[in-house]
Amino acid sequence: TIDNWKAFVHANARTSRVNILASTFFQSTVRLLLQSDVPPARIQQYALHAARTIEALHPVFIYLPSADVAAALQEICRHRRKMWEQYVIQVIDSSLYSKHRNLHGFEGTVRFFQDYQQLTNTLFSRLSMRKITCEDAKRQWAVCRQRLCQFLDVRHIPDPVVAPNDMVRYSGRYRDESTRLELRVYAHQQQLVVCDLLWPKSRLIPKGQNCFDVEACTIDITFNETSDGVIQSMTIGGSRGWKFYGRTLTKA
Repeated sequence: TIDNWKAFVHANARTSRVNILASTFFQSTVRLLLQSDVPPARIQQYALHAARTIEALHPVFIYLPSADVAAALQEICRHRRKMWEQYVIQVIDSSLYSKHRNLHGFEGTVRFFQDYQQLTNTLFSRLSMRKITCEDAKRQWAVCRQRLCQFLDVRHIPDPVVAPNDMVRYSGRYRDESTRLELRVYAHQQQLVVCDLLWPKSRLIPKGQNCFDVEACTIDITFNETSDGVIQSMTIGGSRGWKFYGRTLTKA
């Protein structure tokens, strides 16, 4: 709500902290309003009001649209597997937007997201804050990342490389007996990945001694070692609100 945006501005007006709000402005507001079949004009009115509300924080908007919405959705479904695809289709099928237009299944879900992106494209063009767009960022991420660094005036730092012997040390199965959570870590195409933490496979990005960010989310993993360098467990950190935050999994 606008009151929430006002509270956010009040809480951050006197700090130098940088807040990264991933998917918040469009996905968590505009998309939900569209699913409820709120008229596009009213959605734009609300979104532009919210944009004016946060002007005092000097926000920057990074927009990552897709040239082919259907292909992008298919690729996401392949990455996140069938269960996620079924969940998204069920959510869109049950929305007022789909019911009022007789949209069903994957094709109906594609149609919804095409209409949604058409709306966000219009909204993005009307935003007066500093903004940048990178179309199909996943397919040309290196170029997009360079552009974003230049736009934000931050130094581009290549991802650190995990040494082959460290990949061997970290690789294995980790288990938490209390929750039956089991994760697998292994090397894939010269990168370290974790399976079944949030998605079926996520890249681990080094950020410190034995500590890694999980790509594209707010979760990190710290590997715990003995005094002689043997990895014996991992601890899940990052977002405190996540259900597995603070869990330590023992290496099998």
